[in-house]
Amino acid sequence: MHLRGTPGARYHIVDVRNNVQQTLSELDTMPTSGNDITLSLDLKLQRLAEKLLKGKRGSVVAIEPSTGEVLAIVSAPFYDADDLTGSRRGEVYDSLRLHPHKPLYNRALRGTYRPGSIFKMMQGLIALDEGVISPHSIIECNREIIGCHGNHTADNLTQAITHSCNPYFREVMRRVVQRGVDENLLVDASIGLENWHSRIVEFGFGTDLGGHLPGTRKGMIPNSTYYDGIYG
Repeated sequence: MHLRGTPGARYHIVDVRNNVQQTLSELDTMPTSGNDITLSLDLKLQRLAEKLLKGKRGSVVAIEPSTGEVLAIVSAPFYDADDLTGSRRGEVYDSLRLHPHKPLYNRALRGTYRPGSIFKMMQGLIALDEGVISPHSIIECNREIIGCHGNHTADNLTQAITHSCNPYFREVMRRVVQRGVDENLLVDASIGLENWHSRIVEFGFGTDLGGHLPGTRKGMIPNSTYYDGIYG
């Protein structure tokens, strides 16, 4: 109703053949325009996201950090909403519902994915704040522990972010979690993991961020209880 507005009306007196005999202009009511809605979507960015995901499964969400405005949001595979109108809409809907790649499933809002290497930023910030590393801390890129990519052997924090060095941030995580608070390594790790969990939650991860997009999920940040359930 807020967007549609309200229609106006004009009243006539007509004869049996529906011919207008008199117009009752004093009863006329003017239509009222609906409210405007302004989208934050960036058309070029939205088109690029759709192009990149064509023929693929996944999602792209681009957000302006300073305002929270959604600049692009795509869930793939996608479909033309116009196909869900007209006499064939039921047939089209059933074909989408039964499609093996689930185009009706909104991966942008409901899909749960690992954050990937961008999460290393959070790890670095927490480690700096906890005092277990400094910006100049050099850590060896030991690929016998975990694989990495690119040509580098030892990095400081800035270099590790540049190279997205997996061994560096694996060691960062170890330093955050294993602090020597308890002689028992498992107890020590459990205490450290709970502390790490609370710090990650402070960034908003694993929480309901609010907003007006229906069907969003808050995700899951593992804690010691989660890993106890896996490993005992």
